[in-house]
Amino acid sequence: MKISTEMLRTLILDLFKAKAIYLGERGWKYTCSFPDSIWRYTKEIDGTTLALPMDDAFRIEDAIACRIEDAKADKAQALEEVDNESR
Repeated sequence: MKISTEMLRTLILDLFKAKAIYLGERGWKYTCSFPDSIWRYTKEIDGTTLALPMDDAFRIEDAIACRIEDAKADKAQALEEVDNESR
């Protein structure tokens, strides 16, 4: 399948919009309130305010989501082991 330049532009714009929505839903703010006036995503995590480009903010948020999923899986496994031991 050959992808036209216009189709590629549309896909990239759709991805940009999806990432912006994803980050916004997770508490990231898009602002340019910095001395260099560059637009960045900001979020306070553990008392530290991060100010990052979109792709970096997305990677951080993805890592957080993975850790949460891992913690949920670990908790479920531990509960299952406790349940099996009590039988």
